[in-house]
This record gives sequence, C-alpha cells and structure tokens, in this order.
Amino acid sequence: MSRQNVENRQIFATALLPTVSTIVAASTGASVANVLPDSQARITIVISYILLGMGLPISVLLMANYSYRLILFKLPQPAFISSTFITIGPCGHFPIGTLALSAQELGKEMDSTGMKVVGTILMMLLLIIWLLLFPVTLYFSVIKDSWFTSPCLSEVGGQPPSFEEVDFIKNRKY
Repeated sequence: MSRQNVENRQIFATALLPTVSTIVAASTGASVANVLPDSQARITIVISYILLGMGLPISVLLMANYSYRLILFKLPQPAFISSTFITIGPCGHFPIGTLALSAQELGKEMDSTGMKVVGTILMMLLLIIWLLLFPVTLYFSVIKDSWFTSPCLSEVGGQPPSFEEVDFIKNRKY
C-alpha cells in the first residue's frame, strides 16, 4: 500500500477524473435503458444509480476541496489551467445535445409546439457549434500539428512527438 502526503496547493481538477467516468457511465446507462426490454432496463437503471451514487458524492467532495484550493492559492500554474474545465463534467453544465434531445422528446410526448421549437433551436445551436469547431480542430490537429502540444511538458523540456517523428509501421507489435 502506498501513502502520499498531498498539500492543498498540489490539488488540481484532474483529481476528479476517476469520478467523471462513473457519472458518464451512469448517464449513458440511463439513456440506453430507454431502448432495452423491461427486464434489462430495470437492471441497467439500478446499475446506473449505483454508479451515480459512487461517483457523484465523491466528486462533490473533491470539488469542494478544489474550490478551497482555488480560494487559498488562486488559479493553478499556466501549464495546468486547462484542467480547470474538468469540473464542468460532474456539474452537468453545457450539455446542449442532451437538452436538445430532451426538449424534442418532451415536445413529442406532450404534443407541445413550444418544446418542439426549443428542441429545434438547441439542435441548430449544436450544429453551429460543431460546424465552427470542426475547422478549428482540423487546422490545429492535422494541418498545424500543434493540437497535442502540452504546456506542462515544456517545463521538463519536451513535447509529444509529431506525426512525422513516429514511424507507425516500425513500432507495430504484431
């Protein structure tokens, strides 16, 4: 068994990563249960609640600890600033796709024109976001080859290898 002493200034939002996976698995299970037969849907819902019960309380405790760290020590170093967005996951903010699908489903089930309009607007907003982010992702990841440069690696004098530096055929294990 390993024991580590962690000070408050060493706590980053990446501590939430193990809990985010259980929360995402729980929400996915709840979505999948809609199309399963009743017996399988019940089991899936129970397992989803168990996963949510395992992940959500721990993530709330970790977010409280991380908020305490931010209050005392301000924002983390520039190399770790992107990790602060991890806290969005357990909070459930910015799920435009989920909100759009839910609004459309509510509009269909309740025969509500207003909810159908809200669902359509949210779907259009989601499409616009995807169309705006696709060229940016394409430019930085494929054309410029700088998408995966990590500022935290620059402190130790390195960065991930580019596509030209990696010989995929030579490194195959099969």
